[in-house]
Amino acid sequence: MESTADVSQGAPFAGGEAVELAVYFDSQRPGAASSFYATLETEYADRGVRISHRLTPTESFGRSRRVRKDTSPERDPPLVVIAVDARPTISAALASFPSSVADILVTLCPTEIVSGTARALHSLGAEPAALVVHCRRGRSRHDPLGVGGVVEQLRRDGVAGATALGRGEGTIAGHRHRPGLLSPAPDGPMMVVSIDHADVFARAMPSLLTMPQIELITVKPVFLCKWQGRRQDPPAPTADTLPWSQLTLYATGEAWLDWRPQHSRLLARLRQLGAPGATVLRGTIGYALSDPSQATRKRFDHPAAPMVTTIIDTPDQAGEWLRAINELTEHHGLVTHEFVAAHRLM
Repeated sequence: MESTADVSQGAPFAGGEAVELAVYFDSQRPGAASSFYATLETEYADRGVRISHRLTPTESFGRSRRVRKDTSPERDPPLVVIAVDARPTISAALASFPSSVADILVTLCPTEIVSGTARALHSLGAEPAALVVHCRRGRSRHDPLGVGGVVEQLRRDGVAGATALGRGEGTIAGHRHRPGLLSPAPDGPMMVVSIDHADVFARAMPSLLTMPQIELITVKPVFLCKWQGRRQDPPAPTADTLPWSQLTLYATGEAWLDWRPQHSRLLARLRQLGAPGATVLRGTIGYALSDPSQATRKRFDHPAAPMVTTIIDTPDQAGEWLRAINELTEHHGLVTHEFVAAHRLM
């Protein structure tokens, strides 16, 4: 994937109050991922970025075509680091990435911060949207005063589904949070992603905005390619859309195909078809519709946690990757599409 135009310029993000920056880094040598994240963490902390999350994919592949898993013994696992702040802060942080690193993919997407008036939600009406609640982890993933309370509140308010990502590692307003020797940091950041219609989220705001563990709530419109049995092709780009397509599949990790986890089978299929890359993140807890909460099971059980698979490519290829997803997730899963700016640091 080649880089887009200069992402530090403001034009592509004029519609967003904030920018969500995602950094995908796949180390090629032992220790590289840890070193890169330490540099990135310092940058975010020094600039007081509102919030950032360090996430470890459970499985991924990129330009090297090599499938990497979080259990790979020979080198650091790949990283996904997500940060949210105003455009000038994000642009400045991106411009200062160390020149010693290479082959890093970043995506940028405008998003709106949800305040007490919920203006950002009311402006979307009944359109499909992605709501992201950035909160503190709590003493466990089920802590009602932490991420578990956020997930349960979304369920009580009738939101169609939610997936919690992270393990309490990242930065909040310039303060670093790292897991301890035996457990994650209770005050560390996590993110809860929900997909539903904006008016449903608006009804949930009064209860969410009173929760003390919540640091930031953002919302952005998305296109639903697959939801509740309905399927649609990805939208065609226009002169006003950002130049890259991001497909995201939300599914549980219970399904197995050909004696392999569904997400592994999907990545193998995408790789076979020539996709430029894909990343799978395992949620720590979540639900879909009226299903019970799903949390990661013990080591030798089939993983039941929600899984989030992301593919970034040009819009003309998005339909092909969507067809591959639908082939392997025929009766379940939710797929969203959004236009993003993508940039590869060479």
